[in-house]
Amino acid sequence: IIHPYQSTDSCIITLLRTTALRQKSLVLKLKLEANENFDIIFDSYTNSGAWNIPGDTLSALTYAIRFSEEYSEPHYWDWFGNDFFGKFTPTKMLELEKVMGWTYSDWNSGGSGTSKVQYGRMDFAANAFKNHLQKRADGGDPAREDDGSLMQLPGSYAVDYSAYE
Repeated sequence: IIHPYQSTDSCIITLLRTTALRQKSLVLKLKLEANENFDIIFDSYTNSGAWNIPGDTLSALTYAIRFSEEYSEPHYWDWFGNDFFGKFTPTKMLELEKVMGWTYSDWNSGGSGTSKVQYGRMDFAANAFKNHLQKRADGGDPAREDDGSLMQLPGSYAVDYSAYE
């Protein structure tokens, strides 16, 4: 509801974060409707191109807000991460980032002199991540991928999940 004598208003929308947002976007569509207290003067306006939306005109009545936590494999993981952390999954990357204090942006600037994510730090990060995952497993709370499988690292970084097999 737009309150009387207001040209703008706001409402609270609570978005519940789920792992589904890592696989696909959620779109919230809002539609402005006229009623006895509110007239709609125009239903479209000229596209300025500022939002990179195709078309000559845009709707003044409907709005879509897209939410997503989709993560694609960062180039630096593709180049080096598989040897240290195994196959990329968003869940594994987010868990590793918590351990190391990294962000997704850090991966995309990987290799630069000021980046937190550098090849020379990969062995340290893999060992720290292994210790974190092992501590969780030993404490009865093993880290899992979205599909329910145990989060595992390759080679000498492998976590001992023998208690769960």
